[in-house]
Amino acid sequence: MATLDSALWQLDQTNRLADGTTWIHRLDSRAKLFTTLIFILLVASHGPLEISSLIPFIIYPAFLLFNAELPLSYVVKRLFFAAPFVVFIAIFNPLIDTQTVNIAGYELRQGWLSMSSILIRFVLTASAALILLASTGMSQLCTALNQFGVPHLFTRQLLLLHRYMIVLLTEGLSLYRATQLRRYGQRLTLTTGTNLLGQLLQRTTTRANRIHNAMLSRNFSGQISSAGTTTKLSKQDWSFIVGWCSLFILMRNINLPLYLGQLLKGVWF
Repeated sequence: MATLDSALWQLDQTNRLADGTTWIHRLDSRAKLFTTLIFILLVASHGPLEISSLIPFIIYPAFLLFNAELPLSYVVKRLFFAAPFVVFIAIFNPLIDTQTVNIAGYELRQGWLSMSSILIRFVLTASAALILLASTGMSQLCTALNQFGVPHLFTRQLLLLHRYMIVLLTEGLSLYRATQLRRYGQRLTLTTGTNLLGQLLQRTTTRANRIHNAMLSRNFSGQISSAGTTTKLSKQDWSFIVGWCSLFILMRNINLPLYLGQLLKGVWF
C-alpha cells in the first residue's frame, strides 16, 4: 500500500509542480522542448572518455531548477529510482576496458573513465527531462510534440496513459485497503492476490468502457483538445532558445574547464 500511495503522490506532485507561475513555466512549451532536446543531443554526443567537458553542462538543469522553483528532492528521488539500471550497464566497463591512461601522474583504467562518463551523462539528461516535465506539464508537452511533427497517435496514447494512471492506481489502492481491513493484518496469499488482480482488471475495464462511452457522447474524434500554444514564439522564447543553444554549442566545442585551467596556469606560473 505504501508503494501505491507513493506512486499516487509522485504523479500528483508532478501535476502540481506543472501548475507553477514562474517565468520558466510561462515560456512556450516548444521553446523548452526544443532547447532541452538540443541539450540532450549534445550531452549524449560526448565520447566515453570525455568527462571534464561535461561538467559545464550542469548549468542548464541547475538554472531551470532554480528559476522554476522546483524542489531538488523531486529530481534526486527520481534519479535514484532509475540509477540502478544505468549503474548495472556501466559497472562492467572497468572490467572490459583494461587499458590505462595517465592522469596527474596516476595510472587509471579507461573503464573507470567511461563508467563515470555514462553516469554523468545520465544525470544531466535525465534531470533535464524531469525538470522539463515538471515545468511544462504532460498536456503542454504533448501539444509541443504534435507541433514538431510527432504523430497524434503516439501523443494521444501518452496523454491518456498519464491522465488515467491515477485512476488505475486509485482502484488498486482501494482494493488493497479493503482486503487488508477484512483480513485484520494477515498477509496476502497467492490465491487472494490472484483474485485481486482479476478484480482490478475487471474494474479498470469497466471504468475504461465508461470513459470511452463518455468521450463518444461528447463527439470525440480521436483528437484530444489540450491547452497548447498555438501562437508564435515571443521574443523571450527566441532569446531562451538562441541563448542556451549557442552556449551548448560553445561548451561542446570548447573544453571550458581545460581552457580555464590552462589560462590560470599561464597567469600564475
